[in-house]
Amino acid sequence: MEKNEIHTEAIGYSGKRTRQYDRFVKLVKKAEIEELVALMKHPKPAVRGYAFWALAKRHFEALEEIFVAHANDEELVFNMQGCMGGDAPAIEFTEWVVMPNMPDSNCMKSGNSAFERVRVVRRVLNE
Repeated sequence: MEKNEIHTEAIGYSGKRTRQYDRFVKLVKKAEIEELVALMKHPKPAVRGYAFWALAKRHFEALEEIFVAHANDEELVFNMQGCMGGDAPAIEFTEWVVMPNMPDSNCMKSGNSAFERVRVVRRVLNE
């Protein structure tokens, strides 16, 4: 994996597909659900982000529970989406994956109740 980065399908002004994204596609196709769930405990936030994204693409039934369990994942990860990139807390990437109106329409999306549960957990843990 290149550094601590998450790449979407097309990045930069040229819309280039990276090897990083190609590895993610292989992860989605080849990893067992149990392996992806285990990767949610990986020390690198990029690995956790890709594992969560893969679980969302595979429409994992307990995705909302994992989403809520990682509500306070504030470790920074570099996200590259199109020509925009920057560091953000890992939870922001997972929120992006499951937001109903965000670009990857092949992912399982979460409803308002999941986002509210995440907000509550974050508030309680930060008090």
